[in-house]
Amino acid sequence: MQQAAQAPNLAACCILVLSVVPTNFLSRIKKRFNLPSKYVLMKILATTDFSDTAHNALISAVKLARCYGAEVIFMHAMSRPVVPATSPADVYESIFDMEGKQAQERLQEESRIVYQEVGLRPTELYKQVVILSTPLADAILQALAKNNVDLVVMGSSGNSGLVRFFMGSNTLEMINLTPVPLLVIPKKYQFAGFKVISIMMALEELKNRPGLRILERFVRTFSSEIHFLFIQGTDDPEVCIRELIQGNNVELPKEASILHKFISKGNEKQELKQHLQKSATDLLVIFPKKSTLWKDTFSGSLTEEVAEKFNLPLLVIPQQRLPQ
Repeated sequence: MQQAAQAPNLAACCILVLSVVPTNFLSRIKKRFNLPSKYVLMKILATTDFSDTAHNALISAVKLARCYGAEVIFMHAMSRPVVPATSPADVYESIFDMEGKQAQERLQEESRIVYQEVGLRPTELYKQVVILSTPLADAILQALAKNNVDLVVMGSSGNSGLVRFFMGSNTLEMINLTPVPLLVIPKKYQFAGFKVISIMMALEELKNRPGLRILERFVRTFSSEIHFLFIQGTDDPEVCIRELIQGNNVELPKEASILHKFISKGNEKQELKQHLQKSATDLLVIFPKKSTLWKDTFSGSLTEEVAEKFNLPLLVIPQQRLPQ
């Protein structure tokens, strides 16, 4: 009988490689990108299972990071080796160490190729390479707990075999679990900034969304036009927008173009498609509720279907978990 032996310990499960950067790296980045003093260096966690979709997501993550001089954490969740249950512990540890080194080398090479494809020198952006021996969702949450990450970037689907769906099971799981903004990248998407951002709005649970500040960065960097989409019948959308922005301490530029549009209940799909076509939207934003699953929300399966048709990235802004 074959089974996965127990991992030795967490320390052995994590292989971390840090590139060396100058001590004045942050000050140079702020000067180069003309960032206000309140801005800290952005950290982007980019996950990969070495699939084509994940590779494309890594390219998008690095291109986005280049816009901010951000730090990129490349991460792979490694499967635990399968050995006979009767195997001695040292056999398991030997296989585990060997596969860990192989995964580390492969991820280092993957990051090198991505930098090369984007046109970056190896030292141009600060990066980490992390291997964790745990399921992907757990690996991401562990990495988030150890690093002050601003954004997670992952492919819409990977090597799970769910090729007929826009979202793979890992991505769907992270949409429900992520405590920080999550950017989901389709397989054939080519990053070129976010000039038009459409935000799917429902009135419930829009407070306690600190991740909205990532939108502030996008709007400032790309001079984005923002479209708020409401279900027909919403009371005073301008008040809702103002409360959403002010209630989450977001400071949009005064010159930012902010528009709103009503979507008729019962005809959401058709009107959303028409809006995306007419507005040339290149980023969809959703606000999942912690109390419901992705498929149960207005902006769940509908957004997934439309995003697939238009090859659009999705930005998930989670609700902050408050202390019990």
